[in-house]
Amino acid sequence: MTHDVQPADPRLRRRFLTVMVCVAALIALGIRALDAHLLELHVLAETAQPEAAVKAQDLMYKVLAVCFLAAAGLCLVLVRSSWKIIRSERFPAPGTRVLSDTPIRRGRAARRYGQAGLIVATLVLLLTWLITIQANRILEGSLDTRLQPTPVAFD
Repeated sequence: MTHDVQPADPRLRRRFLTVMVCVAALIALGIRALDAHLLELHVLAETAQPEAAVKAQDLMYKVLAVCFLAAAGLCLVLVRSSWKIIRSERFPAPGTRVLSDTPIRRGRAARRYGQAGLIVATLVLLLTWLITIQANRILEGSLDTRLQPTPVAFD
């Protein structure tokens, strides 16, 4: 028995590689910028601790926002793809370009792929949201002015 196969799209491979190189470059630039901000915070912490703490908190909010938006964007793409698979009862969905030759699945097997995609997208978005909420609570408590430093005694 022969199976239908969705052939790979060579242009998509090149585009995917280009996009991944660009994403890696952006991540590297982001890490470099983050390193510069952390060095600035380290220097500022020696002279003005409250100001450094506020700036550190703002930086963490920005990092959390970028991570949440990236995860939400990926989940949106996965949900759209999963719905197409479920509606068409075909994996990969008609018109979908693929990176490598992919066997076509139809019917119940395709619906399972679509349902699995929806479950994964929901779990990733839920976990990202929970991590963001928890980190926000931690950050809000980190600048509580009622907290006093506790002296530490070394024996």
